[in-house]
Amino acid sequence: MMPDYPTLHAYVEAEILPRYDAFDKAHRRPHAERVIRDALALAAYYPVDREMVYAAAAFHDTGLCEDRKTHHLVSGRIIREDPLLPRWFTPEQIETVAQAAEDHRASLGYAPRSIYGRIIAEADRQIEPETIVRRTVLFGLAHYPELGREEHWQRTLRHLHEKYAEGGYLKLWIPESPNAAKLVQLRRLIADEARLHTLFEEIYTQETHMKKTIATPEAPKAVGPYSQAVELNGTLFLSGQLPIDPATGRMPEGIEAQTRQSLKNLGAILAADGLDFSDIAKTTVLLKDIADFGAMNAVYAEFFPADKPARVCYQVAALPMGALVEIDAIAGK
Repeated sequence: MMPDYPTLHAYVEAEILPRYDAFDKAHRRPHAERVIRDALALAAYYPVDREMVYAAAAFHDTGLCEDRKTHHLVSGRIIREDPLLPRWFTPEQIETVAQAAEDHRASLGYAPRSIYGRIIAEADRQIEPETIVRRTVLFGLAHYPELGREEHWQRTLRHLHEKYAEGGYLKLWIPESPNAAKLVQLRRLIADEARLHTLFEEIYTQETHMKKTIATPEAPKAVGPYSQAVELNGTLFLSGQLPIDPATGRMPEGIEAQTRQSLKNLGAILAADGLDFSDIAKTTVLLKDIADFGAMNAVYAEFFPADKPARVCYQVAALPMGALVEIDAIAGK
């Protein structure tokens, strides 16, 4: 049974705004709260019912629970079917609120049917240039995860031109809206493709920042509280590789054979993340005996014929399993 909410605002705070928490990052609760604030600010210029504006803004994107393409229509249906709104509005007012939610999409081929629809449509537009680009990137990442970086850039560029550039389908409905000046700024950014691409790269990198563990049977299995490698924001950190043959679990004899096996193990881990030795930026070589440096170095050079990474090399008191060498690495995409 629905609780007996004393006011529309209490109902929206408890039952409606939490629905946004399940939507994509660009349409979560902070977005709905901002649209409410901006809609009420625009309402001050017109003789409208502020509670109707509040309701329309609060419900305007609730249709995302079903579908993005027709979410505006679903939002209208949700408003019409809401069991509590008749406590505060007449049937005629509820229909106006529903139509305002239906009319808020910028891509619609018609103007909003009422001042309420124009207010919600305008409030839904946060024309802050960086925010617009970020929301475009976020939408692409959420709905087209199969695309690569360049494909996301082309999609972002295409969308911005179609919607916001001169001749784009976005229309401003409220002359008092601060979006007018912001749209001019955004159009200047879109026209400056080099500057726009720089911003896209910054946002894409920030939004795809993630940590990924790499594991492959082609290298010795991690037997302690560590991973074979971890990728963080495009940089791969490879754990030290002992010269263990993953097929036998044994180590070959001699520094040359052990160096080659350690490097082969690094190569297998690199390959598991789509990289190779040319992507390595730095290695660390641990030797049981520094007298083996020359023999180790001769084998090591075979794996880095051209682009040689930075390197440090130490003699240590001992290595696990009596190994003569251990090598780790840092690589980048």
